Amino acid sequence: MVAVGAGAPAVAQFPRRPMDVADVFRVAQLGAAELSPDGRWVVYEVSRVEFPDWQRRTDLFLVSADGRITRRLTRTPGDDETAPHWHPRGGTIGFTSSREGRQRQLFLIPVEGGEAQRVTSAADGVESWAWDPGGDRLAILAGPQGARQVSLMGGAGGPPVPLTRHATGVEAFWWSEDGRRLLFTAPDEADSTGRRRVKEKFDVRVTAESRPPVHLWAVDVASGVETRLTTGDFRVTAPVQSRDGRWIAFRAAPAGRYGDGRASEVYLLDLQGGPPVRLTDNYVGESGVTFSPDSRLLALTADREFTWGSVNRVYVRPVAGGAWRELGQGHDRDAGIDAFAPDGRTIYYAGADGVRRRVYALDVASGAVRAVTQGAGVTTFAVSRDRSAALLRYSDATTPADLHVAPLADLGRRERWVRLTRLNP
Repeated sequence: MVAVGAGAPAVAQFPRRPMDVADVFRVAQLGAAELSPDGRWVVYEVSRVEFPDWQRRTDLFLVSADGRITRRLTRTPGDDETAPHWHPRGGTIGFTSSREGRQRQLFLIPVEGGEAQRVTSAADGVESWAWDPGGDRLAILAGPQGARQVSLMGGAGGPPVPLTRHATGVEAFWWSEDGRRLLFTAPDEADSTGRRRVKEKFDVRVTAESRPPVHLWAVDVASGVETRLTTGDFRVTAPVQSRDGRWIAFRAAPAGRYGDGRASEVYLLDLQGGPPVRLTDNYVGESGVTFSPDSRLLALTADREFTWGSVNRVYVRPVAGGAWRELGQGHDRDAGIDAFAPDGRTIYYAGADGVRRRVYALDVASGAVRAVTQGAGVTTFAVSRDRSAALLRYSDATTPADLHVAPLADLGRRERWVRLTRLNP
């Protein structure tokens, strides 16, 4: 890996000037980014237009959290490397690429140097993948559309071993917090018509197509035994698990041909037993469902007073039971949920303020909202798993988006931000 430079000297070499038409195609765009488990490195995507075919291609870069070292991880003209993720113990990055064929496969690359190794050879490419919480196993979702299944391999690759053999195929999967089970969603009926369309390259889009219910399942990794967790005439979406591994919250939208997202509701499932409990009953689309770090609170966003057409508010309620409590009353803009603080007392989110976008803090006890970041730019962020650091994206009228990192508790102190990239000097 070769250092490519990421410091202030680059700015001196390229003085600011007005953009011209050609600059629209020259601009490097920042893509996905992720902090390493130890907080020392960040892997990120950069896309640029390649000539003469005028196609935007994506490569991966690595930057130290102090901004002093930048390394280019991939350089594959004509192909993309995307969706980078860190091994849970660090040291290795996984990503998908089409560099060795038409279908996207999973590659692993060591951070300290060396070539990327392809670890899958799925005929239809890899749909999604994830390490277990300890990094000892890789789960791969692959197969024809409508018939995809999950296979397991070692954390560093190896022969894939089928895990699921679900009759209708797997739509998406998630590891349980203890790594002993995989949670997945699957339709109640196989979409044989849709699979036939794909096979015969019939690309006409059908509007308001009939959709079967989709439900949540769990498969034991050791035995391969599947257990159905939900049932009913609805489609499960966006399940999230509490950190203690006991609870799953999910949204359920009506099945059928004319499903309306506003008719979705939020449910809570106790993995120790019992059916899901319905927590909302309204005609607004809830989103952002998440648990507090101690697994005692459930939070979501929805229209104010659960009335469609109002500004968004954040609602919290005890997982053990109780009424929803609205936060952010008196604030005249949308509130949201991006991350809880480690102690669970504050919710941070990036919210609009006119043409700007700032980071706001929402006090869980009082419901008060305060602006954390200032300035005329657009700021968004993501937090590390331990919630100690924030990876920020900042842009303004003269600067395309670049990466910064800062302690979560110091987001409001711009002098504590460390600039990591200068993609368009």
